[in-house]
Amino acid sequence: MNDKRVVRFFVSYAHANNKLTKDFIDKFMEISGPAKHFRYELWHDGMIEVGEKWEEVIQNGIRECDFGLLLISTAFLGSKYIIDKELPHYFTSGKHAFPVMLANIDFDRHDLNGLEAHQIYRLNKETFAKPRSYSDCKGQRREDFVMDLFAKIDDWLLGHLK
Repeated sequence: MNDKRVVRFFVSYAHANNKLTKDFIDKFMEISGPAKHFRYELWHDGMIEVGEKWEEVIQNGIRECDFGLLLISTAFLGSKYIIDKELPHYFTSGKHAFPVMLANIDFDRHDLNGLEAHQIYRLNKETFAKPRSYSDCKGQRREDFVMDLFAKIDDWLLGHLK
């Protein structure tokens, strides 16, 4: 349908997690593709064209998105560019972000650079001893992870975007 509102989202991730990120994004785009109310449009730095001023394009991508999807891992937390140039948009501009635990971090030993104040999405089931990151999930659990996250994002958008 053409009457669906387009929602643009920026994916912030560490390049060290390219393979895991691609797997996650592919699943998210598959699950969000037939969304009832919105048409989800993804933007990430892999879409920068040769010759473009990459930092300017990234900053525009963040400013123009409806929300950010922050794929957290130790590599993400260790990225100076992400911490200095991407996260501040979500902490100071009012731009909404969904922090997602792509790979395990240690909440007690890693510097979360301000993310500790935000609810970080992990898959949590009654049968789990503790919530799981995307990398902890295998097979159908990865589908469950993305489906549950998609539902939470879609619900948030329904309540906040008109």
